[in-house]
Amino acid sequence: MELYIFDLDETLIAGDSGMLWHKFLVDKGLITDSRFLAKDTELMRLYALGELQLQQYIQFSLQPIQHLDKGFIDKLVIEFVKRDISQLIYPDAKQLLAQLTAQQKTILIISATVSFIVKAAAELLGVKHCIGVDLVLDDHRYSANIEGIASYRAGKVMRLQEWQTEQREHYTTLYFYSDSINDQAMLEHVDIAYTVNPCPQLSLLAKQKGWPILNWQTHQHRD
Repeated sequence: MELYIFDLDETLIAGDSGMLWHKFLVDKGLITDSRFLAKDTELMRLYALGELQLQQYIQFSLQPIQHLDKGFIDKLVIEFVKRDISQLIYPDAKQLLAQLTAQQKTILIISATVSFIVKAAAELLGVKHCIGVDLVLDDHRYSANIEGIASYRAGKVMRLQEWQTEQREHYTTLYFYSDSINDQAMLEHVDIAYTVNPCPQLSLLAKQKGWPILNWQTHQHRD
């Protein structure tokens, strides 16, 4: 059987869901530090270079909302994906996901974003299976402590292998789509790799490896 795996940020959507979530929280008045978004931009610059320490980013991201109840956050994130993520889905991604769904292929989204965002985004995209960074719950609140293996860099491969052992189906051909050099391990692990709007480092690697480079664009509106 075939398994189609997708990264989320900058692959299926034209943006980073973590950064968009932070902007959403600013809009909601839940982040009031005027320097927060600038710090976020700097951390994501490190991510693009493959130099980000994920635990550092999780602690940064969760700090403003750790006092909030899990149920409140889960409702808030549904509003977030409907307001912000829905506008950024690549048309090519929508078409491919619809095609694979019609063909009854198994689709899995795996992301280094926290699970509560990934699950909401996957539901919006109509994808049943997803993996994100799981967080330890502390008194019905999301903590900044990662539970298990983080789905980041080589951890994505390990989380995929864990997921596969839990499935009744045996997948013999794995496909993976990503934009980021952070996903090199996964791209090399699967049978068929595709790069989507790859970052400069991944673009160079894709040319060396002979991986297809897909150029997905958002709709451009004319005045």
